[in-house]
Amino acid sequence: MYASNTHERVSECLRALDGSYSGFAVRQTTVSVRSEVYDRVASLADGGVVDAAIRVRNAADEVLAVREDERGWTDPYGVVRRDETIESGARRSLRERTGVEASLDDLLGVTIVCLTDARSSGKEPLYRLSALFAGDHVDGDPGPDCAWRPDPPRSIAAI
Repeated sequence: MYASNTHERVSECLRALDGSYSGFAVRQTTVSVRSEVYDRVASLADGGVVDAAIRVRNAADEVLAVREDERGWTDPYGVVRRDETIESGARRSLRERTGVEASLDDLLGVTIVCLTDARSSGKEPLYRLSALFAGDHVDGDPGPDCAWRPDPPRSIAAI
């Protein structure tokens, strides 16, 4: 299990983004979660430590959004696999989730999330990086639970 080096892996991803993009916002937050959420996130660490979204605009300057049951509308996002770049993972996730292809024009910002287990202070903190890119619609029609909206969603519903 790779949960023990999530901080190092997130730092590597952040350095890679910093080498390719300039002027993007970096936020960091720490969240204490229930043990079952912590364990689920720890199990995701084997596959990757990055969640990526693309804020896609169409020719009418509308934004593509995905409907999450209890969370409302979000930017389309997905987990970036260990064997792919953050950009290719963002495009793949967008295509799989929405049926839409988009350019990747800029990095709007990243959030580093540190998760701790609320019940067990002995567990090592887990880190994930959420990246939000900007892009333009290239091809495809949005699938179910997707819509073009006049305003961007308030957040990414990662993790």
